[in-house]
Amino acid sequence: QEWKAFSDLGDYYFQLGQFEKAEEMQLRAVSLVESLRRQVGSDELRRHMLRPALLPYERLVGLYHNGNQDPAAAFVTSERSRAQILAGRLHAALAHDSGKPLRTTDPEERDLAATITFLQSRLQGNNLNQAVRDSLRDQIAKLENDFSLLKLRWSADEGADATVLFPETPRVEQLLAVLNPGEHLLSYFMGTDQSYLFSVNRSGIKAYSLPPRRLLEEKIHRFLRLQQKSLSGNGGIPESVLATARQKLYAILVGPAASDFSGKSTLVIVPDGIMHSLPFAYLNDGKNFLFEKHETFTAPSLQTLGFLRQRFEGKATPEGKLPNSVIAIGCSGAGGEIPENSERLHPFTDAPIPPLPSVEDEAWRLAGLFDNSRVLTGDSADEGTIRSGVLEDASIIHIAAHSYADEVDSRRSYILLNRGGGAAGDSSIHDGLLLWHEIVALNLNASLTTLASCRSAGGVLISGEGVMGLTQAFLYAGSRCVLASQTNVSDVATSWFMDRFYRKLRTGSTAAEALRAVRLAVLEENGSCGQLFPETGFILTGDGTTTYTEVSSPRKLSIQFAGAAVFLLLVFLIATRKPRQK
Repeated sequence: QEWKAFSDLGDYYFQLGQFEKAEEMQLRAVSLVESLRRQVGSDELRRHMLRPALLPYERLVGLYHNGNQDPAAAFVTSERSRAQILAGRLHAALAHDSGKPLRTTDPEERDLAATITFLQSRLQGNNLNQAVRDSLRDQIAKLENDFSLLKLRWSADEGADATVLFPETPRVEQLLAVLNPGEHLLSYFMGTDQSYLFSVNRSGIKAYSLPPRRLLEEKIHRFLRLQQKSLSGNGGIPESVLATARQKLYAILVGPAASDFSGKSTLVIVPDGIMHSLPFAYLNDGKNFLFEKHETFTAPSLQTLGFLRQRFEGKATPEGKLPNSVIAIGCSGAGGEIPENSERLHPFTDAPIPPLPSVEDEAWRLAGLFDNSRVLTGDSADEGTIRSGVLEDASIIHIAAHSYADEVDSRRSYILLNRGGGAAGDSSIHDGLLLWHEIVALNLNASLTTLASCRSAGGVLISGEGVMGLTQAFLYAGSRCVLASQTNVSDVATSWFMDRFYRKLRTGSTAAEALRAVRLAVLEENGSCGQLFPETGFILTGDGTTTYTEVSSPRKLSIQFAGAAVFLLLVFLIATRKPRQK
C-alpha cells in the first residue's frame, strides 16, 4: 500500500510542524488512492477500497484545519472523499444526456438475472421447507457473485472512461456557486481524533472542530435508541428525556454554526456516517426545532447536488409529447402465483409480508389532486409494467408499497410490487421485486420520487459514500429528489402526511417548503411535539428546492378556453344590453 506509506510519512512531518512537506505527502497519497479507484471497474470494489483509503483524506483535512488554518482547502478535501461513486454515476448520466453511449445488457447478464429472478420468485411462496429455502438462497448468493465477476470482466474488456466516471476535483468557487441565494450548507466530516463541521454559503466557508467519531457515534446511537422506544410506544420514554437529548445534539452538531445561518431560509445538510439516520430537522436549540425557522433537506455532497441541478437545467418536454405529471403506484403485494389465502414471504428473511389494502385508495386519492395523473394498482402495479418505461415521463412518482432496505447488501434492497406479467410480458420472468440494480436501470426524469413505506431511507452505511439504499438508487436512475422515511410509519399517518404534502406542493412550493409546512402542521396539532410522531420520519434527499409545474392536458385547455369564451360573451352581452325603457 504505497498510498499508506506516503500518508504515514505526511503524518510524521505534521507532527514535526513541517506543514508544507506534510501536505505534499498527503496529496501524493490521495492522488494514488484516486488513481487506483479509476482502475477498478466495479462499484462494489470501489466501496471496499474507500473504507481504509479515507485515512489520507482525514489527515489532509486535519492538516488544513489545524495546521494551515485553511477552511476552504479542508472543505474541498472532504468533498473529494465523499459520495464519489454517486458523483461519478451522476456525471456519467450527464455525459449520456450529451450523447455519449452507455453499455448495453448482454445475453450472459440476462441469463444470470433471469435465474436469480426465478429463484427469488420461489422463495416468496410459503410451501417450501427450511432446507430448500436455505439451498435456494445459497444458489442466489453464488449467482450474485458470478454477476459481480461478470461486471469486472466488462470493465477489463471495455476500459474505464475516467473522464466520464471520475469528474475533476471541483474548485472552491465551483462548489460555492452550487448554492442558491438563501441556502446554507452544513457539511460534516467525522475523524478518529477530531471531527469537523463546515458552514458554507455563497460568500465563504467556516470550519468548526467537533468531538471525535467514537463520541459522536455513541451520542447519536443513544438518541436513536430513545427515539425508537418512543415511536414504538412501549418504552415509556418521558418527553423531557427526548427533548434534552435533542438539545444536547443540537449544541454539539449545529450550535457552533448557528449564528452563520440565522438569516437563511434553507439548510442543506450533508451528513457523515451514522448521522444519516439522525432527524436533523427535529434537533432543538431549547426554544425551537430546526424546521421551525428553516426548510431542510439532505444531500450526499455539495458536488452531487451540483450534478443533480445541472442535470435538470433546461430539461423540457419534447414537442408534441405530454407527460403524466404524476404517476401514483399502489401495490398491495398481491397477485401472480401466490394464492389469495396464502402468505407472501420475504425472500431473504422468511418473514411474512402482510398485504396493504389501503395503498390503492391512497394512490387514487393523491392522483386526484393533479391533472394528467395516472394510477397504477392491481395488475398494472407489477414489475413488468414498472420496468417497461412507463415512469420515464413522470414529474412526480409516488410509490405506496412495502419496501426493504437491506443494511448489509444493497443488492438485496427492493420495492415489493404486485406479481404479474404487465406490459413486459409473462409473469414467469418477474419475481415482483424491484431490486436495487433494477431501479438504477430505470430511465427517470422525475423532479420528485416518494417512497411511502417504512424505513425506505435506510440501507448499507458505507464510509465516505453514505447510505447505499433505495434513495440512492432512485437518484442514480434520474430522480432529482427522493422523499423517504427513516422510521416505521402507519397507513393512517402516511395518508394524512401525503395529502398535506402534495396539496402544498401543488401550490408552487418547493419540496422542502412543503415538507416544512407538514411538520409545522404536526407541531400545531400536537402542542410541543416533545414526542416524535411516525409521520415526522420523512426526509428529503437530493435537491429539495425542486418544484412541481403542471402541464395542462389538451382536454383541460379546451375546457378552460370554452369557459373563458362563455365568460367573455356574457360580459359583452351585459355591456351592450340596452337600458330598459320606462
